[in-house]
Amino acid sequence: MKFIQTFYSGSNPNIDSNFGWLSAKYNLLSWTLSANQLLKFYDDVELYTDDFGYDLLINKAGLNYKKVHTISDNRVYRDDLWATAKIKTYLEQQEPFIHVDGDFYLWKSFPDEVLKQNILVQNIEEATNEYYSNNWNLYEPKLNFLGDKMCHFGKRSNRYAYNMGVFGGCDIDFIKRYSVASLDFVDNNIDSLRDFSLNNFNVFFEQVLLYEMACEDKKIVSSLLTGEVEQCNYASLSNFNIVPKYSSYTHLMATAKKHLSFCFNVLNHVVRFYPLFFYRIQHIYKFEEYEFLQKITDFSTMSIDNLLSNWFYNTSKLSEGKEESIVLRDLYAVGCPSKLMNAIEHRNDFRIKLSSHLEFLDDSVIIPMINTESLTVKLDKLDKIILSEIKNCEQYSQLIKQIESKYLDSSLTKKNKDKMTDFINKKLFSLVSAKVILLYPEIY
Repeated sequence: MKFIQTFYSGSNPNIDSNFGWLSAKYNLLSWTLSANQLLKFYDDVELYTDDFGYDLLINKAGLNYKKVHTISDNRVYRDDLWATAKIKTYLEQQEPFIHVDGDFYLWKSFPDEVLKQNILVQNIEEATNEYYSNNWNLYEPKLNFLGDKMCHFGKRSNRYAYNMGVFGGCDIDFIKRYSVASLDFVDNNIDSLRDFSLNNFNVFFEQVLLYEMACEDKKIVSSLLTGEVEQCNYASLSNFNIVPKYSSYTHLMATAKKHLSFCFNVLNHVVRFYPLFFYRIQHIYKFEEYEFLQKITDFSTMSIDNLLSNWFYNTSKLSEGKEESIVLRDLYAVGCPSKLMNAIEHRNDFRIKLSSHLEFLDDSVIIPMINTESLTVKLDKLDKIILSEIKNCEQYSQLIKQIESKYLDSSLTKKNKDKMTDFINKKLFSLVSAKVILLYPEIY
């Protein structure tokens, strides 16, 4: 199975183009994280891009794709029809493939059965929601051509589409026929839509049309994800705190790429796991809050690991001020929720302590953040007990024993004590995710 990605820069690319992200630097960081996570698990990863993309991703960022295909500058009809670039990439494939978007991050290898599917999509979506309905009502009256595949879409009470953050499979013949039909749908309607923004039109010739064609041809389509994503509830897909323990994938879609917290998650993952790439990227864009790292690390993975390990024990010695301490805290916190649950699951004890620069109020704690308002977390009675006792405990095992001895009835059965411990662990997961608590497990 071959893995492919498509980066098309549009009609007027420049180094400051944000490509839907909060700013240009996060776009490049996202591609760095997405590509490297694919390359972590698979050797055969190829990129389809234009001259600007080649210079940005290969020459400047130094991404190590197995092969890079340089595509022509007339890749798409206009910039807001961005999905046509991906569809043209599909058309060029002669063997089974999986296409992965540049805002999708893989934390574990795909299950073996996924790689054997004839048609694979990220997930099915219900297309009866306000987004689909309002946009179809806008575009449909202006269309010159619906064809036999799309003519019934607006009339159905049950409507569906396929999210294609991940797409591909072994049925190359069908994928090619779909790709041709998709581009024909655009060709036949582009003139009548000339005066409209078409960013929201992409879902119809890309995602809806695929569903309609697959149904008509009675094709079995396999979804990588199931459950709440069918209702387009994508909160879990944006949650970095649950990977890799509880989720193997992150996909920052639509407006998620404009949220500073998600952008900082991407940034911190690149610095944490791919520091040499960050070193290259920082020569292109400004990362003012992270400049101090040049004084204390050589941007190798080992040096970052050693820095953060030492910082856990010597917080004040490795940062000159509050902002630097918060940066190191954020880097250290990457992956901590999963480390916590892994340590508990394997019965490994670990060190635990409060994060620095916290401000405690009566029923909440304020956590300072970088370049954004502080995060306020509400605290209930058990939260307060946990945070109070951590000040007197160095180890997780000590914390549990301390809470049991001071707050639990000694007559409680072992089963009830275990239930309370599970509840405490869930509280710890939330507090670690919010960066109120830091931990140092010996075994991850």
